[in-house]
Amino acid sequence: MYVITVPAMNVQVEKFGLYLPPSFVPCSFAAFSDRMNFKERVLNLIAEYFMLINTKVRWVPYLSKMYQDHLGSDVPDVDEIDENVTLLLMNTHFSLTYPRPLLPDVVEVGGFHTRPSKPLPNDLEDFLSEGENGFIMFSLGSIVQPKDLPISTSKMFLNVFSKLKQKVICKWDGDLPGEIPANVKVAKWLPQQDILGHPNIKIFITHGGLLSTQEAVFHGVPLIGFPFFADQDLNIIQAEKAGFALSLEINDFTEEMLENAINKILTDDSYNKRVKYLSAVFRDRPMSPLETAIYWVEYIIKHKGAPHLKSAGRDLSFAAYHSIDVVSFLAVCVVIVLYVFMKLLQLLVCCVSRLCSGKSKKEKNKIKTN
Repeated sequence: MYVITVPAMNVQVEKFGLYLPPSFVPCSFAAFSDRMNFKERVLNLIAEYFMLINTKVRWVPYLSKMYQDHLGSDVPDVDEIDENVTLLLMNTHFSLTYPRPLLPDVVEVGGFHTRPSKPLPNDLEDFLSEGENGFIMFSLGSIVQPKDLPISTSKMFLNVFSKLKQKVICKWDGDLPGEIPANVKVAKWLPQQDILGHPNIKIFITHGGLLSTQEAVFHGVPLIGFPFFADQDLNIIQAEKAGFALSLEINDFTEEMLENAINKILTDDSYNKRVKYLSAVFRDRPMSPLETAIYWVEYIIKHKGAPHLKSAGRDLSFAAYHSIDVVSFLAVCVVIVLYVFMKLLQLLVCCVSRLCSGKSKKEKNKIKTN
């Protein structure tokens, strides 16, 4: 069984006999939507096949060697492991990452970590509940640390926060560049889901990680995104196009731009309505994502690998899967038929020409005789 934490690409699902058309399924690291123009479709196709070739040429041999060096020479190589995988759990949901064609052994369990909020510690609850205008949460996740931001960038965030009527709760490690504003509370760690589920929250300022985005949608909180790398650009672009987020660039935003983004979401109720709608769609499932994941894992075990779920596409070559061999055969047939037709047409024209020429000579001879 495989678990993929981001929307899968063709390089990850091809062994399942699955193909995700690059014409409307964006690459996980390309900031495109499912409705791409011609240029975006070209770039998306190039990105998909670059990842496919790079993985086969570079990463598969590297990983196979690494496994065998650490686990023994009898360990199967990566290709063999891929071919024997019976289930793929993918951390996606069509409400957020666009509909895509999937096979029965590829199951979406996006948001399986989400849960209803729990009561907050007293100090946090008191701080977040006492403001009349609600509060904003700021967190850049576990990988990006605010202490690593340029001092000028950190100061811009604090200057904007100090002007707000809302309280601001920040996940921030390290020292702050200056005094902490009275309406700002800082902590090295925050119970993010419990804060997102608080009734007074207005906006979540985030790096746009997929898990944070799913948690925000689950709890119905609009976003302001500062994507840094990997799939974060795509997540925020998708959220922006879905109508519940605004995107800013960490390297070139200004205090005014951040203030305008905050005020726009606070005053324009469409962002809140949109995320509440998506929250209802995201939650509306026959089973919770975690229950779905457990069900399918048990299903695979119970049915001894469930070979009946495996697509015959697993056994086809690239040319056969995409009908390149069939199209090539038909193209050759068409060329042969056209060639034969042209030859017959030439023969017919030649015969008609000779016949006409013969008639013409007879007529001339007749005239001479007369």
